[in-house]
Formats: sequence, C-alpha cells, structure tokens
Amino acid sequence: RNRLNKYKKEGGKVEEELVYNASPKSFDKLGERTGLIYLATNKREAKAYADMNRGNVKNIYIDKNKVASEKDLISTMKELGINTTEGSIYELIDPRFDNFYIGKDAMNKVTNALAEKGFKAAKYEDGAQVVSGKVESIVVFDKSVISNKKGTIKSGMTQADAIKQTMVEFQELAEKSQ
Repeated sequence: RNRLNKYKKEGGKVEEELVYNASPKSFDKLGERTGLIYLATNKREAKAYADMNRGNVKNIYIDKNKVASEKDLISTMKELGINTTEGSIYELIDPRFDNFYIGKDAMNKVTNALAEKGFKAAKYEDGAQVVSGKVESIVVFDKSVISNKKGTIKSGMTQADAIKQTMVEFQELAEKSQ
C-alpha cells in the first residue's frame, strides 16, 4: 500500500517528480546546517556531484503540487524587499556563496512566505552545474514534501519507520476488510 495515498490533494492525486540527492551525508543530516535541502532534477548532474563528493545518488520523490516555480520564488523575494538583481537565485539562497547569500533571517522570511502560499520547496535555475550547464534544481525547506515509493519520509520519521508504519496500517486495513 502506497502511503502517498494518504497525502492526496483534495479532489486529486498527488503528482510526483523524481529528483536526486547526491550528498555523501545521510538523508537525516541533510538540511541541518541551513535548514534547506538542495536536490537535482538531472540524474547525470547528481551522479557527477556524487562522484566529486564521494556520495551516492538517491532517488527522491517530490510532491509537485508543493513546489514553487522560480518566478514564484523571485516574486516572493521582491515582495519581502530582497534585492534579486545581485546574483543568481541559487547564489542568493545558498550560504556557500558569501558575497551573494541573503542570510538565514531573510531566507527564513522567504520560506515562511512561500509556506503561507502552500509551497514547501522551490525550483530554480542552477548555473553552477558540473556537467550540463544550467539546469533546474530544487531547494526543499519542509521535508514533508519528500517521499519515496517504500513509504513517506516525513520530518522526524526515518525510511525504516515509514516502512514499519505502512505495514501496521496495511495490517489494520486488512483486518477491517476481512
């Protein structure tokens, strides 16, 4: 039983997009430093990054209904009075770019404003790609937007816990239906 069924948008099915994590760190550690998780939409890009950083490519599924476009991200930043002309979007939101990064407080305001609009992640064009030039990437600021096919990975729930929970729910459902 796919736990994603529990997270359907009202009146419709959750649309998913396959993205990739290529970090050498474990999934649970991702986002601890900045509160954000950066994922690639391009598998070749993720593989090149993983090779450079001794990581592994992991398939991750994103609820497409909760991902803001780059246009949404930029307009939200402008609404908050953040100068978006200084650098590329990925430089403004990624703390590795000291000269352009808007800072943790400003980034919290952006993610809160996007969350109020119903978004838990945002796509942006990443110009610092290793292999293929500019491609889209995704920044995730709420892990509940992320799932996998074996069970939903929620903030505070490991993949193993999600699998166990899925089995418990499946058994309960089977008992009720028999």
